[in-house]
Amino acid sequence: MKLSPKFIIAAATLIVLIFAALDYLSAFNSYERLKEEANSNTFESIAIGYKEERFLEHIQSSWVTFEIDDVKAPLMEFCEMTEFDQTVAGLVQALTHEVPPFSAWNIKQNFREVTRAGGLIGLDLESISTDGKIYHKEGGAFLKVRNGMVEYYEDSEQGVRYFVYGNPNRSTNE
Repeated sequence: MKLSPKFIIAAATLIVLIFAALDYLSAFNSYERLKEEANSNTFESIAIGYKEERFLEHIQSSWVTFEIDDVKAPLMEFCEMTEFDQTVAGLVQALTHEVPPFSAWNIKQNFREVTRAGGLIGLDLESISTDGKIYHKEGGAFLKVRNGMVEYYEDSEQGVRYFVYGNPNRSTNE
């Protein structure tokens, strides 16, 4: 039995399509697992209102302050790795980012989002924030990182300035 060239081409094309479909399904399933895990590991975004502004004024005026000029804020490195702007707004976006659904047509987006998902999964929320929230306003944001400690990020001409405030009374729940 002699096979025609058209049959061979059709069979080869079918085999390639089957492998492509299996590869697509594998990529889709992996992406969806990463998306689900990453989206469960995001911060809640809280706009700084009157209560938070009073808390911020209190810590800035009465807590021990450490301005860390010589070290890039660790969360700014996270922004750089996940391709968010290295600004306070970029930090808020990075920590509250939800990975979008898999795109069948935009492979570049999928690769970027897998990197972001990996970064979000790698963050240990409980060691970064006691309440899983980032409090923010124009040009400033803070995280309650431990009992009696707050990290404050502020936009400046030199980039993001990073401060750590420590409460001698050891409680951020005021």
